[in-house]
Amino acid sequence: MTLPQRMQTSAKGTYTGMLHCAGGILKNEGPLAFYKGTLTPLLGIGVCVSIQFGVLGYSKWIFTAQNLARGEGGVKGKMLGGGQLVIAGVAVGLANGIVSGPVEHIRNQPFLPHPSDSEYYICITSARHADTLLFTTSGGVDAGDVDAKALKLDIPVLAHKKEVLTDFLVRLYSVYVDLHFAYLEINPLVVLDDGSIHYLDMAAKLDRTAESIFGPKWAVARDLTVYETAPAATTTILLF
Repeated sequence: MTLPQRMQTSAKGTYTGMLHCAGGILKNEGPLAFYKGTLTPLLGIGVCVSIQFGVLGYSKWIFTAQNLARGEGGVKGKMLGGGQLVIAGVAVGLANGIVSGPVEHIRNQPFLPHPSDSEYYICITSARHADTLLFTTSGGVDAGDVDAKALKLDIPVLAHKKEVLTDFLVRLYSVYVDLHFAYLEINPLVVLDDGSIHYLDMAAKLDRTAESIFGPKWAVARDLTVYETAPAATTTILLF
């Protein structure tokens, strides 16, 4: 494990810098700790390089034989053409990928030990008219065909209102989870050009089975004095 990786996977404030991290590892774990996890990468690199040289040599042997049969390629047909070099390079890359993929996964996995069911997949892409968010509960090597199985959310691009809405939705969902809502609907949600947000009508349901835990927080919502300073145009409906 390299020093940057140790610092990235440690709790915030564990190390003040690179030298502090190196000194702590040397003092607490000894000099061999700097070489933890290097055996697998070394073996993997050896196998990858062997495959690269093997496939490249075999490709050159085939093309050399073809050149000799055609009377091309200069002395003994060893001068490969541009197309032949490209094909040989593609073959090397494909063959190497069979080993390099698993090796990279094995090398990175020990940096943050965790069960496989704690891995998720998320991807955000941007197009002309919308941003698309993909999410699936199967991450890592089990991600598979995410386009086929991931949950997909298209978020229309709303120019200057995009950041305001994003911040509001994130905070709204945090409240939804924190207060144990079972249902929440806002219609219409008004976003003005000055960035202010107003919800003119809202309906919500709370999970009554959680009242013993969240009752004190719900009591704040039942206190009508909380809404005395709210704009007159705003109507809030809470269904308990």
